[in-house]
Amino acid sequence: MNETIPKNILEQVTAIEGCEGIMFTGSRQQGTATKESDWDFYVLLEDDQKSFRKTWVLEGIFIEVFCNTLDSINTNELVTTKISNPALRMLATGYIALDKKGRLKEIQDHARQIYEAGPPVLTDEDKGHIGYMLRNIIDDLNSLDKLSVLGYHLQNTALVTAIESFYKFERKWMAKPRYIEDDIQQIDQKWADLFFRANTITGKEKGEAIIGLITSLATNYDIPLTGEVFQVRA
Repeated sequence: MNETIPKNILEQVTAIEGCEGIMFTGSRQQGTATKESDWDFYVLLEDDQKSFRKTWVLEGIFIEVFCNTLDSINTNELVTTKISNPALRMLATGYIALDKKGRLKEIQDHARQIYEAGPPVLTDEDKGHIGYMLRNIIDDLNSLDKLSVLGYHLQNTALVTAIESFYKFERKWMAKPRYIEDDIQQIDQKWADLFFRANTITGKEKGEAIIGLITSLATNYDIPLTGEVFQVRA
């Protein structure tokens, strides 16, 4: 832990109804914070509570708290199916400030196992579905005669899908949005250059750049863009 939690902040978080455990997370816990950074916490709630997210301001600084029950954590956070899973990272790397029953420590141990193992290896069926999805995205982008609100939405969705696919192929958990560009550069500089261009230009050229990004992705990982899903025998 890189910063000591101020007593008044810890008292307010502890006072949340049904609080069983508190994990200190985010940039202040990791030592990368600025003076304006939020104080981030993950709260384990008693089983009879409902999950929620709470934010308030104390002395000009935001306090952000994610509150979940054990059942909700097991169902939604301790999973390998979400390539973008900030909560898993919080649970695996956070500092336990309160743990009344020892269950938060058990949660963290499980989270670390999942986080350190990385996303699952893609099967041929997984790759087939990704290739099919990427082919459809290319066709949709090529069909745009002029950009409308729907067109801009399609471009943004296509870019996010390409990024998620990249992380799945690399078997790495997706970085936080503000760190994605730097993270991709460390993994694959050439693909990072394509991503940077697709992410910064606008108009129809953006769609063409995203198609180039997807095509490069398919080439790098030997994924056919035929529009057909691999046949999987029962």
